[in-house]
Amino acid sequence: MERILDQQANTIEAVLAAHGLDVQVAGGTLSPRLIHFTLALPPGLRLGGLTPALPDLADGLGVDAVRLAPAVDSGAPTLEVPRPDPVPVRLLPLARSVAAIAPPCTATLGRDVSGAPLLLRLDAPEVGPVLISGAAEAGKSALLRSMALSLALHNGPDTLRLLLVDLSGAGRRGARGGTWADLTGLPHLVGEVVREPAEARLRLRWAARLASGRAALAAAGEPIEGANLVVLIDGLDAALTGRDGAELAEVVQTIAGGRDLGVQLVAAGHDAALSDLLDWGARVVGRVPSAESAAQAAGVRGTGAEGLLGKGDFLAVLGGEVIRMQAGFAGGEEIRRTVALLAECVDDELAAAVGGGRAGWNAPRAMPPAGAANSGHQGRGTVRLVKSGS
Repeated sequence: MERILDQQANTIEAVLAAHGLDVQVAGGTLSPRLIHFTLALPPGLRLGGLTPALPDLADGLGVDAVRLAPAVDSGAPTLEVPRPDPVPVRLLPLARSVAAIAPPCTATLGRDVSGAPLLLRLDAPEVGPVLISGAAEAGKSALLRSMALSLALHNGPDTLRLLLVDLSGAGRRGARGGTWADLTGLPHLVGEVVREPAEARLRLRWAARLASGRAALAAAGEPIEGANLVVLIDGLDAALTGRDGAELAEVVQTIAGGRDLGVQLVAAGHDAALSDLLDWGARVVGRVPSAESAAQAAGVRGTGAEGLLGKGDFLAVLGGEVIRMQAGFAGGEEIRRTVALLAECVDDELAAAVGGGRAGWNAPRAMPPAGAANSGHQGRGTVRLVKSGS
């Protein structure tokens, strides 16, 4: 690896020199999928001045894309280059590592470039509805699936319920297809996974009525009871272009209005135009085709999302902060075993309640046993909450 890094550093300096830029590579670090080369810029040259050289840098390094960004810890100018030996971020070991400290209604997203776990508290006021966008193969559906599973791992079904909707094409091809295929036995679900547009309209109207009913109770000064409801929708962009798109948009907007009332919304789609549907509090942006679509998806300019790698390489955008992250991933067999364990935990709780005792939801059995999956990149650094709400 050291030899490869030296070769790439020399290539970077040579390409930039060909563009008339006297830039030196001053060092670098590794994250799960990236090499972060620290650049020493001459006086008066800003990081954005290197942008015209990016296509030639990618060609010279033999990669699909590279990205310029300040270093997370120091703000030093950095060139991010794909690793030749990427390391996966495994969701289950990651979720286990933060199980004791994850706040309620918090999804585990993945790891940032420093290796720190990255969490998103959905019920924090500044988070609000969450939009996941990007082109095909960005990893949107896999991230939605990981968020749903991590929410179930950290919250009992008595405090958090999930409404899972898949309006993507894959979701309508059968029970074993689509985003939520391996989560159908999850004890946190409100009814079955929704795949048909007609059923989706009915279930989303129900969620909108729940949000409206809770709003009426709050306006009257009445307490709001019941579990948090998290509505996760894949393929929302396709649904909005259909015959009933205008009505569905209104329903989704009503659901999003329940964010302070225990009703949370997470939606994903290909089309960056979803950006205009709501006042999204948090955005998670995957690879997009152009700088223009990146600005639309992220809500801010200059993120470089057009240079992301796809397959779980995302930018988390909240409150003006842009954080590059690799999403945590769990395979089908891992998910099925975890769902079975969670269902068993619920059965044990019911049995304990009938017998006069009560099993704690956070008991060790609620998490898959150690060694259930490859730990992957463990990283260094502390847990990083993308807005903890505390």
